[in-house]
Amino acid sequence: MRRPGIVRSGPAVDTSWAVLEQSTALVASTLSFLLLGRHLGAVGYGAFLGLYALIGPFLAFSQSGVFLATLEHTVREREDPNDVARSCLSITVVTALLFVPLVTGIALLSIGGIPVLTAVLLVGAEFFLNGVLLTSVGMVQAVKGFSPAVRLRMTGMLSRITLLTVLAGSDSLTLRNLAIGQVVSLGAVTAFALAQVGRLQGISVRPGRIRSSHVRSAFLYGLGLAASGAQNDGDKFVLNAARFPSFVLPNATQTRKFFPSHRRHSLPSPKREKPVSTAAPISPTPLRKASRMSSSDDERLPPMIFSTSARSIPGFTRLKLSSVTFA
Repeated sequence: MRRPGIVRSGPAVDTSWAVLEQSTALVASTLSFLLLGRHLGAVGYGAFLGLYALIGPFLAFSQSGVFLATLEHTVREREDPNDVARSCLSITVVTALLFVPLVTGIALLSIGGIPVLTAVLLVGAEFFLNGVLLTSVGMVQAVKGFSPAVRLRMTGMLSRITLLTVLAGSDSLTLRNLAIGQVVSLGAVTAFALAQVGRLQGISVRPGRIRSSHVRSAFLYGLGLAASGAQNDGDKFVLNAARFPSFVLPNATQTRKFFPSHRRHSLPSPKREKPVSTAAPISPTPLRKASRMSSSDDERLPPMIFSTSARSIPGFTRLKLSSVTFA
């Protein structure tokens, strides 16, 4: 076994590329939230979030787990990069073949509002195309260093930003068009990433024999990440599986509309007599006329304000301390 020649950039260069990557990821996630939420609506965007919440724990094995296993066995264990690349590429393909039908079936049975073809394209693009892309990024990082891998990973983010911008600008941002565009854009980026891996010395971009040590590493890495993803995003899938049409139900009227069983199982509220007042009627102020908050909203407002204020105290304290320290 030979040790791969790793070309390392300086800390300043790596840090600059890391900051640029995180900034690009922030722009991509912000655009995704704003554009998809606006064009898909509450039901469509809720179904989209529920689908990706379902995909997340499975992707931890086929993407992040394989990516970290690639780095471990190439850099730390000093295994042959060609053997690691071909084995991890095969693991990515096999897990995609196993998880795509499973996840698609669960999504179609539990999440409404997503057509069959759209679900297949979205799930398949994540497991096949994005999985191969992440495996390629891992090999580039293991052999050439951090900065080249970051540049390769940023191509996927830039393609997503471009896709969302074009679809939103042409007023054709739907789940179907997003799925088709994602397959095309991610396919081009994945082909480019495989070409970059093929240029590495002594590495073939063909699937090869799967090694049990690579499967074990990918499973161990993916298990913790899958548990964390399920804990963070599991509620989004559960809400969709329970046929919630939206994550926010502003008032009791919508609650009774979307959940007819609420009327059957809830106890009847006692009738309240209208109080008789002898005082002169007071006309409501314009501010009170404009307010649409119900009594239940008024009751929930003080705890919400207190909770928000309490959560902001640690951040405000750290900001003040840092300003004093670096003044």
